[in-house]
Amino acid sequence: MPPEPPPIAAPRGLPARRRAWFLALAALIVAGIVAAVVWLVPLGGSSRYGAPLEVAAKAGVVLVATQRPDGTVSVRALEPMGSLDRAIYEGVGLTQMRVSPDGRYALLAARDTASGSNNCTMVDLRGERPSVPIVPEAVPGSGLGRPIEVTSADWLSDGRAAFSLLYDPTTIVITTYDPDTQERALIAEVPNCTWLSLFCPHGASEPRAMGLADLTDLSGVVTLDERGAHNATGYPGSHWGIASPDGDSVLIQETAGSRAWTVYPVTEGDLGPGTGVDTPPVYYTCADWSPSGDRLVIGPGVYDAATGRRLATLSIAGGLEDVWFVDENHVLALAGGRVVLAKADGTGAEVLVHQPLSLPSSGGAIRSLRRWIGF
Repeated sequence: MPPEPPPIAAPRGLPARRRAWFLALAALIVAGIVAAVVWLVPLGGSSRYGAPLEVAAKAGVVLVATQRPDGTVSVRALEPMGSLDRAIYEGVGLTQMRVSPDGRYALLAARDTASGSNNCTMVDLRGERPSVPIVPEAVPGSGLGRPIEVTSADWLSDGRAAFSLLYDPTTIVITTYDPDTQERALIAEVPNCTWLSLFCPHGASEPRAMGLADLTDLSGVVTLDERGAHNATGYPGSHWGIASPDGDSVLIQETAGSRAWTVYPVTEGDLGPGTGVDTPPVYYTCADWSPSGDRLVIGPGVYDAATGRRLATLSIAGGLEDVWFVDENHVLALAGGRVVLAKADGTGAEVLVHQPLSLPSSGGAIRSLRRWIGF
């Protein structure tokens, strides 16, 4: 009989150091697979959404709007430094988003595809109260009947929502809605006006509104308070504008030439001599004030509001479409199909939403983000 083959030797164990490296590599691969699966979960756990369309931020709350291929838009409310993470809207034709000064509510304006007019909905961000449709309707005290549409919306410093309503081709009326009492009131009527875009000082001691108006004889800045509407003098012609939190200044982008940005003081409803902002010769249409009103963000630059001097450059790559101060230390940006949360001092940034992916409903990305920003 042939001799039996020698027994097969048992494999020797890996050396301890090589085994540790192997386990570390395996852990990294597993973590990568898990992260990819999490990031591939679309909003709401159903059909995938495309790139972010629009963002808004105030009082530590971020709104991100994304769109499916069928045109459906979803808006999600997030708190990078808190626990809020929920879908608040799904529909079509979204045109504007605004967070209330206290971070409790949002105004969402959308164009009705059937009528072609704009309507607005007030949403409780935490779902404690039902949404309130602010459809164009007759306002007590206006005497003008039913308006045609909502042209824009914003929040007053006392927490009331403000709306500019188009009543006929040449009449705009500014009204308010109180989310606590459900009362509607009339602020002012702007005659000989065909369109008005509101921008309200969210931290003003007395509630008042401002806006850029298309008047029948000119375009101008309109200040609106208990005295009514006032066409501001010293107006240079504007492409875009936004009021400071206290309402004592307005940042305006000029219509002519280089589209320069200028800060104008507001006194008794009129504009004083402006201070130019040292922006680069690049055409940016996005800007915001810091909550304290001491700084501006215009495109990727952060500036001193009093002097116009550049203080920092945000660490954001890609074309900027929109920027907002989330709080004193962080700026939200929509850039190149991504939503980015950047530190206002220019020292770092974190991608919040990737193109074409969206935030997972689990909130894991938000927890990771809180660790990055130190909360």
